[in-house]
Amino acid sequence: MSAIKSQPKKLNLALKDIDALPPIVGQVRSLESLNLKSNRLDELPIELATLEKLESLNIGGNNFPELPAVLGRMKKLSVLHAFDNPVTELNPNILNELKCLTLLNLNNNQLTHLPWEISNLTSLKNLSVDGNRIKQLPKEICFLSELEELRVANNELTRIPCDIDYLKNLNKLYAQKNQIDQLPDGICKLRKLDVLDLSANRLKTFPSHFLKLRLKELYCEENNLLQHLPVHSIQEDEVLPLKELVARAVVVEMKDNTSRMRDWVKAYPETEKVLELAAVCSVCNGPFLNTWLECVQFLDCKRAMKTRTNPGVLPIKGFICSYKCFNSPSHNYYGIASLEA
Repeated sequence: MSAIKSQPKKLNLALKDIDALPPIVGQVRSLESLNLKSNRLDELPIELATLEKLESLNIGGNNFPELPAVLGRMKKLSVLHAFDNPVTELNPNILNELKCLTLLNLNNNQLTHLPWEISNLTSLKNLSVDGNRIKQLPKEICFLSELEELRVANNELTRIPCDIDYLKNLNKLYAQKNQIDQLPDGICKLRKLDVLDLSANRLKTFPSHFLKLRLKELYCEENNLLQHLPVHSIQEDEVLPLKELVARAVVVEMKDNTSRMRDWVKAYPETEKVLELAAVCSVCNGPFLNTWLECVQFLDCKRAMKTRTNPGVLPIKGFICSYKCFNSPSHNYYGIASLEA
């Protein structure tokens, strides 16, 4: 009743041991911030929809099995804390309405997935889902072009979406304590990425262009990184398939501005599409299509990337087009061997 009379901008009802929010709170229409943290709530009254000025809502540490339906009517909501609840899934209808949301904290719930409708949170800058049971991130999460910070630590992820390079504004990525065994090449295109935490995963190597990142902090301890341990090996005879030889020759010819090869290839769209997949040898810079040697070089990451942290010597992938290049003395790449226990 006091709040109704004074019409404050902020109302703190945290730690009040309440199990039902009085509908009369909906009459405090001046509210811009409402804190309901650490109570015993499992639903919110529909009357809260009248809080047209509400921008920040904290319902963390309660008993909500799902996000309250009334959230879909809070058009100006920009900050939502819903951590430490037993939420098992997100209602797409609610996500579709939260166009102004810039921060969403769903830490320590019971989510096993995120719906593709998460991409409708077009203003989102900070998304945190630490401590859930999420096995896979939807590719649509990469459509959140305003996203600056993504926290997905302590889940069950095995992959990071291949299209992560669409997150052009991503500044911090925390993905520690998952089961990630490989990083997508696209992560190397995140030019604004400053902080990357991949500790306690299952990584063995890093992508070939990883050093192009301008990281200030990198954490990668407790992974299964390849070690620089010399072992004996036997080189196999190298006989390249005819298709590979022709593809390499055509790609080289297409780079010659005086050649008509590019025009001829355009007459065959399927062939052109295949040739666009050609990659470049880490040693000779020549093209290859389907036949290569996957190698690694071991680099002092702090020295190469000038990070504030010291992640140590990391195995960085490289791709070599032939044994001839591999056996040349002009590189520091090593072959990958499986060691018997």
